[in-house]
Amino acid sequence: MQPAILFATVLMERNRWTADKRPTVAVSTWLADLAHAGFDGIELWQNHAIESSEQEREALSTSPLPITIFNSYVGFTDADADGRARVAELVRRFSCSAVKFNLSNRLDTRAQEIAEARRWFSSMPGVTPLCECHPGTSVEHAAEAAAAFADWPELRIIVHPFFFSAETLQGWFDAFGSRISHCHVQIRQPGPNGIFTRLDEQIEPVSGQTRLALRNGFAGSWAIEFTKGVCTPDESPAPLVAAAIQDLRTLRSLL
Repeated sequence: MQPAILFATVLMERNRWTADKRPTVAVSTWLADLAHAGFDGIELWQNHAIESSEQEREALSTSPLPITIFNSYVGFTDADADGRARVAELVRRFSCSAVKFNLSNRLDTRAQEIAEARRWFSSMPGVTPLCECHPGTSVEHAAEAAAAFADWPELRIIVHPFFFSAETLQGWFDAFGSRISHCHVQIRQPGPNGIFTRLDEQIEPVSGQTRLALRNGFAGSWAIEFTKGVCTPDESPAPLVAAAIQDLRTLRSLL
């Protein structure tokens, strides 16, 4: 059985990194095309649901593709309680099987944030907690993350195999093993500009990192997170989706 490859809707949202993160794309209008292209599910960017209309949320709830992962950006302070409750409501409504979350960059509150995250996930029985432990968070280093999450066996980890070096990726597998269950797919040109490209434009490093993950027994899911055309002045959904479909085909050929 082939691993699931998801489409991450943050890919086609040009306001993904603006201050207000106001969505400009109705994801529901793309679901049929994404299903036809062969994606196995959706990783839904939080604001494509929370900041959309009720009509759009209803369309998402009847999606032809499962909304497998809810990509949340909730915080874990008392001030974030209402936001967490709203996300949990949508996770149940869309029957998501997992929720991605991040911790802050504060080491002094890390233990409290993890405790609050565990309480939050206890309100969503059967939903897998997925930590995206990327740079800039308090769990950006594999060994420290493993120690921080040692008492949370249900937790699973997201890695970025084509962003990490081989040494760094191996370090995450050494620390977490089979608890790594999801890969975010993106690759950039070498050098300071960091321009996003398609996978087939850098097939050698992509193939090598994919083999490394598979040698470590990785059998989880993948999500096309960013691709060629992201962060360009004229980015728009149609060419981004086309590039993501090409990445889907490239990745399938390697798995």
